[in-house]
Amino acid sequence: MSLASFIAVSATGRYELAVMLPKKDSDAVNIAFLSILITAAVSLFSLLIVYIFNTRISQMLGNAEIAVWLYFIPVSVLLTGIYQSANYLNNRRKYYKVLAVNRVMRSATTAATNIGFGLGGIGNGLILGNIVGLGVATGFFSKKVIGTYWKYCRYVRRPKIVAVAKRYRKFPLLNLPNAMLDGFRQVGINTLVAKFFSMAMLGQFTMAWK
Repeated sequence: MSLASFIAVSATGRYELAVMLPKKDSDAVNIAFLSILITAAVSLFSLLIVYIFNTRISQMLGNAEIAVWLYFIPVSVLLTGIYQSANYLNNRRKYYKVLAVNRVMRSATTAATNIGFGLGGIGNGLILGNIVGLGVATGFFSKKVIGTYWKYCRYVRRPKIVAVAKRYRKFPLLNLPNAMLDGFRQVGINTLVAKFFSMAMLGQFTMAWK
């Protein structure tokens, strides 16, 4: 999940932060679409990396059993990117009630899934719980976004996407390196703890860090 979070930071190019800025909703939709396109490309690339270097990555993490679960990284990255874009689109319209309900729904779904898989004796319930919670939250957000912004989808055009990408290029140029550096610090610490100690120790460290 640390790896997924690290990749998800760069998956949108940080363009989702620019959704709040344009005066026109049509420009905001083009930015969100750009963000999702970049996310899809990064997700596909991460899937390719996981497929080719699956064994090496699991060895680096010090846990061979996690090899199969690495394939959830591209899924998590894609859902996170869509979630972030939809989150800012809802925030743009000041749907604060929707934002609050979504946060509660995601936490409740994640916790319920974690507990359910734990009681059922199914391993890696924390990973599945996070994916299920993120998926439900993303679906809830997306439904609201589609209902609100559907009429602006006809304005989504390649020239428009290119134009907003250039207009707000400072987000990937200035904000992205900082976010990636912070994410690299976190995933680096987790990787070192898992490599030189144990997964149990990593779990205790992660809980203490939070």
